[in-house]
Amino acid sequence: MTADEALQVAVEAGWPWHEPIQVGKKRLFFIFGPATWHVMSNAVCRGMNVNVHIDDQTGRVISKGFAPR
Repeated sequence: MTADEALQVAVEAGWPWHEPIQVGKKRLFFIFGPATWHVMSNAVCRGMNVNVHIDDQTGRVISKGFAPR
């Protein structure tokens, strides 16, 4: 999965999106373990953030949430 694919999956989650958007890939452990993508909207501000975590292998949304603060 690429960063663009992860962003597309996250946008389809149906939350309000604000720029800038941050997309990052991480593993459970430093070098190994399952990889996940974290997509966050309004990344430079506290509040009005959408957070979506996506499994790298399946493209399935693991968790999603909205921080209205």
